[in-house]
Amino acid sequence: MRKIASAVLLFSLLSIPVVAANRFPRAGAKVEVKKIQRSAEWVKGLMAQGREAAGGVGASAIIHNRSARQLVIPSAGSVRGANNTFYRSDITFVNYSDSDQDVAAIWFPNGGNGEFELAFVTIPGDTPPFTVEDFVGEALDLSGLGSLVFLPVLNDEFDEDAAIDIYSRIWSPQPNASGIVSFPFPAVDLNHLQGEYEAIILGLRQDGAHRTNYGIVNLSEEDNVRFRVWVYTEEGLVADVGVFDLPAGSMVQQSLPAGDYGNFSLLVTVDEEVPGDTHAWTAYASSNNNISNDGWVSIAANPWDDDDLDSASLPH
Repeated sequence: MRKIASAVLLFSLLSIPVVAANRFPRAGAKVEVKKIQRSAEWVKGLMAQGREAAGGVGASAIIHNRSARQLVIPSAGSVRGANNTFYRSDITFVNYSDSDQDVAAIWFPNGGNGEFELAFVTIPGDTPPFTVEDFVGEALDLSGLGSLVFLPVLNDEFDEDAAIDIYSRIWSPQPNASGIVSFPFPAVDLNHLQGEYEAIILGLRQDGAHRTNYGIVNLSEEDNVRFRVWVYTEEGLVADVGVFDLPAGSMVQQSLPAGDYGNFSLLVTVDEEVPGDTHAWTAYASSNNNISNDGWVSIAANPWDDDDLDSASLPH
């Protein structure tokens, strides 16, 4: 009996690296990044193709970890932050296809002005997942804060046969210490939130020891979509903290105005006067401890259909 068990264990141990080796035979391949020039119309068209292929809407606060073809990192950067921090985004890429895959990396800088930068990232096929450290600063040669959209392309069109995935981690040296602090910034798809409704960002904190930043990204072709942001506590809606008119393909991030809200959430609403119900967007927030800079990210979620919500009942 002992011999049989030993043989089974040996077979199991030997089989694991064989499978892994067959799956990813090209160890050591590197990502290639090349800055390119395309028109704003080309970018809008590619994103429209990606939205059409993306399918459903993210409908809960649970993060669905799955491979995708169109991915948005709502916030990334190579940027100095508050309290002697400097944030960088490390991004891990994987291509599950046999062939190399070109991916358009579209950078929307913070400010909500509709500007963008563009690069093609070539992800080699049949390679182990690999991480590009400080992707914004080193690979894109950019600085500041913004959003990243990754769309696979073939002959300058959206590639529906692509099989890519990414993981994003944002980190900073810890103030007055030798270590670092970091937290994941999950990717969402291009249709994360759609339509004229509201979404909630759960689990935030702001008081004497914590601060909060929040951001919104307009991922659609609709220009000047108006968003409103409310602090939502156990007492209900207690403060209207921001109104933003965002052009198509733009993002804005701001710090929450001073106020001791303790544990709270944010409610983000889309203005009812925006025509149509197909515009796509996403929102997020992060809270940080002012001493250690330890922090966490919360992605906006909408678990209801438009018909179940009534933003008109909110004060404007």
